[in-house]
Amino acid sequence: MTIQPLAIFRLSGTEQEMGRQHGELQRQLGGHEAVLDYYPQMPICMLKGSQPAGPLRTLPDLIAPAIDALTRRLHADRSVLQRQRSEAFMRAMGLPLGHARHGLAMDVFQNLVGVAGRIRVVPEARALAAQAIAACSSLVVWDKAAHGAALLHARNFDFPGNGIWDAVPTVILCTPTQGMRYGYTSTRGNDAPVVSLWNEAGLCLTTHTRLHQHIRFGGAAVADLCHEIIRSAKTLAEAEAVVRQRPVASTWGLLVSSVRENKAILIETTARGVAVTRPDVPYQACTNHYLAAHLRPGELAPNSGYTAHSHGRLLRLERAVHEAKDGLSAQDLQALLGDHEDGEVAGLERGAGGVLAQPTGVHSIVMDPGAQRCFVSTGAAPTGKGSYAEVPWAWSREPGVEVLDPSRSSTPPRKASRFDAGQGAAGYQHFFRAVQLECHGAEPAATAVHIARAAAADPQEPTWQLLHAGFALRSGDLDEAATALDAGLALERSPFYRGRFLLWSSRLADVRGAATPARQARAELLALDHPLCAGLQHEARQDAAKPFEAARLRQVPIQCFMGAVG
Repeated sequence: MTIQPLAIFRLSGTEQEMGRQHGELQRQLGGHEAVLDYYPQMPICMLKGSQPAGPLRTLPDLIAPAIDALTRRLHADRSVLQRQRSEAFMRAMGLPLGHARHGLAMDVFQNLVGVAGRIRVVPEARALAAQAIAACSSLVVWDKAAHGAALLHARNFDFPGNGIWDAVPTVILCTPTQGMRYGYTSTRGNDAPVVSLWNEAGLCLTTHTRLHQHIRFGGAAVADLCHEIIRSAKTLAEAEAVVRQRPVASTWGLLVSSVRENKAILIETTARGVAVTRPDVPYQACTNHYLAAHLRPGELAPNSGYTAHSHGRLLRLERAVHEAKDGLSAQDLQALLGDHEDGEVAGLERGAGGVLAQPTGVHSIVMDPGAQRCFVSTGAAPTGKGSYAEVPWAWSREPGVEVLDPSRSSTPPRKASRFDAGQGAAGYQHFFRAVQLECHGAEPAATAVHIARAAAADPQEPTWQLLHAGFALRSGDLDEAATALDAGLALERSPFYRGRFLLWSSRLADVRGAATPARQARAELLALDHPLCAGLQHEARQDAAKPFEAARLRQVPIQCFMGAVG
C-alpha cells in the first residue's frame, strides 16, 4: 500500500463556498476514488464482518434498501447550512448530490446496532449487533499531567477503511466569513468535520462511538453537531450548550478541551439525554463506553470482547498518566498512541484486544492548542506506530492545497515492541490483513487463511490462537481447535482473556463428550475473580445445565477486529 503525503487544504468564505473550494481542489489533487467507493458500502460490509455462510451473511444485503432509506432520512434532517456545504463539495467533485448522505454512515450503523440491541431475543438481531466496531481512544492532559505545554489533546481514530482512509490523510483549515477559524482532519474524498477538530479559541474536540438502545433516525448527525461546536463555541459551556440545543440522532462521546480554561469535559449523548463528566484531576481519557452512570441503562456491549476492549484502552491511557512523573509531552503521547501494552497487566503486550494500537487505527493526532499546532500521523495503520508531521494552525483567506514533503515527518522515540520485528511483526501483518478483509465484507474463508498464518508465524500471541481456534471450530476441525486453545491457555495471563479460552475449551470438551475436562475448565473459569468475566461465567453456567451442542459450532461468532470468539 502506498501512503500519499499529507495534504493541507486552506479554505475561506461561506460554508457553501468552502465546500465548493474543497471539492474543486480535491478533484484536482486526486487520490480520493477508493474512499468514495467504500463509503456507500461500508455499513453492509461492517454488518457482514466474519459472519458464517447462510442467513446471517445474506441478511445485510436484504436490508440494504432500508439502510439507504434511513441514510436519506438523516441527510434530509440536516441543517440547510451543512447540507449545502456537503452538496457543494459533491457537486465540485463531479458526483451526484445524493452521495453526500454516505458521510453519515457511522450514525446509521450505530443506530442499526441500537435497534438490533432492542430485540436481542431474535438470534439474527443478536448476530447483527455483535458486529459493532469501535476502538477510538483519546486522552487530554493539562497542568502537572502535561509536559512542555499547557494542555495536550491526543487521539487515535479507528475506522473500518484501513488501507483506504489512512492512505490519503488530510488537514482542512477553514476561514469562514462568519464564526471562528477552525480546522479538522479527514481523508481525501470526505468533507465532514467530525474526527479531530480545533478552533482559534483553543477548543479541541474528538468523537467516540457509543452503543445504546436509545437512538433515533432523525436529528443532528455527529458531523453536523461537531461542525457547529467547532465553528461557534469559544468555551466548554458553549460547546455543551450546542449539544443540549440540537437533538442528536445517534449515541456518542465527545471529548472537548479548552486551553483557555485549562481543562476538558466529556459530553455523552443518547437520543433521550445528555451527560457531562467534569474531571477533578488534570486529565480525561475516553474510549467507547459510557462514563456517566445514568446513561448506562440500555448501553450495549454487543460481543464478548467489546467491554474488555474499551475498558482496557481506557485503563492503559490512565496508567500512562500515572506513570509519567513529570507529565506527558507531545512526543510521549504520539508514542503512546502506538502502544501494545495491556490495559490491566503492566508490561504485558498483546496483539489485539484492549490495546491502543489497532489494525483499524487510520488516524492519530496530538493537538497543542496553546502553541496553535498539531502533530498529525502520516503513516499506515496502525497510524500511532508511525510518523507524525507538525502542522501549524496557519489559516489563510487564499484557498489552496499544500502537499507536505514526507521529509517533514518524524517518528517519536518509543519503547521497543515485540510486534516491531521478527515473529511478532510477521504474525501482526497477517492479522492486519484478516481485519482488513473482515472490514470489507470478504468471505470468512479468506479471513481464516490469514488468521491461521498469523498463529503459525507468531505462536506466542494468544489472540491469534483464539481466533484460529474459532475458525477451526466453525469448520469442524476439532483437533486443530483443541491444539490452538491449549496453546493459548499456556500463554494467556489476563483474567478476562484467559476466561474466553476456558469457556471455549469447556465447550469443545462438551462436544467431544469429555465431561471431566469440560467440568474442570468451567470450574477454573467460575473461580476467576474479575468483573469482566461475569458474562463468560453466566454462559458457563448455562453450558453446565445444557451442554454446548456440536451443531452450534458452524455458527460460532467470530470478530477478528475485536480479537473475539463468541
